[in-house]
Amino acid sequence: MLDLTTLRAEAEIIARQLPGLSLQVAAADVIHPGAAGRKRVGSGEQFWQYRRYAQTDAADRIDWRRSARGDEYFVRETELETARTILFWADQHQGFDWAGSSETPTKATRARIIMLALGILLSKSGERIGVLSGTRPPSLGKAAPAKLAEDLLANASHQAIEPPRNQALAIVASDFYDGVEAWRARLAP
Repeated sequence: MLDLTTLRAEAEIIARQLPGLSLQVAAADVIHPGAAGRKRVGSGEQFWQYRRYAQTDAADRIDWRRSARGDEYFVRETELETARTILFWADQHQGFDWAGSSETPTKATRARIIMLALGILLSKSGERIGVLSGTRPPSLGKAAPAKLAEDLLANASHQAIEPPRNQALAIVASDFYDGVEAWRARLAP
């Protein structure tokens, strides 16, 4: 049986070996349009507008290329972007939670480790993470991976997939041995 400490340690090892992860791809924007810019100044990566330098701004915020055109200093502003929500779910079918020997981890155990590693990387890039059909809302920040680890273990016996409360991307781990109709019924909500 997988405990919280082992899950977190294994996932941290995998997360350190993977490069930085970002959902800045066109396909993700099509699937989850709520993560687009909000047409106002904020923390994001896309350029929004220039504004005049103020005494409260740090010198490293000055856009020297734009400021070189005149006698005033300008600061480059970025557009506010909202965090995406990514929800994880591991199949609890008996075949997915089975191993040939007690020394071999089950497919479900490996899936939880990989999902937590992904959650760690997504959390570091500013995304909101949680468990599909979980009792706790998705979270972001430094505490999010710890909450995800707890929820992945707590939902180990939760077979049904409930629809998310808000728009989200879902990562489903399974061996997908059930028939197509069973999966259509399971994923329909």
